[in-house]
Amino acid sequence: MQLSFGGFYNFFTIYESEIGISLDMIRWMWIFGVICEIVMLYFQGPLLQKNLLQVIKITTLITALRWFMLYLFGQNVSMVFLSQSLHAFSFALYHTAVISYLFLLYSQKILAQQFYLGISFGLGGSLGALLAGKLYGDNLFLYEIHSPLAGLISIFETLDVDSVFILSVDVPFVDKAIIEVIKNQAQKSSDYDALIALSPSGLEPLCGVYRRSILPLAKELFSKDIHKLNHLLKLSKMKEIAFEEQDKFLNLNTPQDYEMARSL
Repeated sequence: MQLSFGGFYNFFTIYESEIGISLDMIRWMWIFGVICEIVMLYFQGPLLQKNLLQVIKITTLITALRWFMLYLFGQNVSMVFLSQSLHAFSFALYHTAVISYLFLLYSQKILAQQFYLGISFGLGGSLGALLAGKLYGDNLFLYEIHSPLAGLISIFETLDVDSVFILSVDVPFVDKAIIEVIKNQAQKSSDYDALIALSPSGLEPLCGVYRRSILPLAKELFSKDIHKLNHLLKLSKMKEIAFEEQDKFLNLNTPQDYEMARSL
């Protein structure tokens, strides 16, 4: 989420002013968004009594809609104000729901929140800002909607590393043992662009090691507006690392997934 906010926080004013919106009007747009956020923080209590995973999914979808509105109607003052009203959902309600969900899910509640804030706001916000700087242009908020490929490119262009381990935040049961297996395989197999977990249900592109050697292909696909990691992996030199435990790769996307996770 914070990766996508990189373009908004750092370039919204520049983006709107280049379209022709006055700085005074842009100031009011920022103020209006904050007011909507405060109103949501005050009245959101009943919403947090609902299924938290469902709230997180809906607010993520609303955020994608918000960026799409800025892409399509950035020059329309009324539509921009409407998109700013969605800050109540994409910031206030989303982050409160995530923190509440972490509080329910993990026993080490303070540590879980520290990791969330550090990784989401710290790492995610920083990478999002750097990536937005590279992608800035008319299509900035279109890219903000979704692009795991853009995130991968940003990592290698920002960090001086030869490889990274990528793990999605919605697979909480992937443990140290699984990570160690993939890590050991990566140390033994240096001629692969990526080493990715393969669960009984299929390839897990957001659980594995990616090497810098995959960067040129990733940039080529990105330039063609192809953003899916699965497509990147099919064209790269990849090694699949099979695991038998499907439960370890349970992806929490629905209320049913959440209830299943609680029973494990």
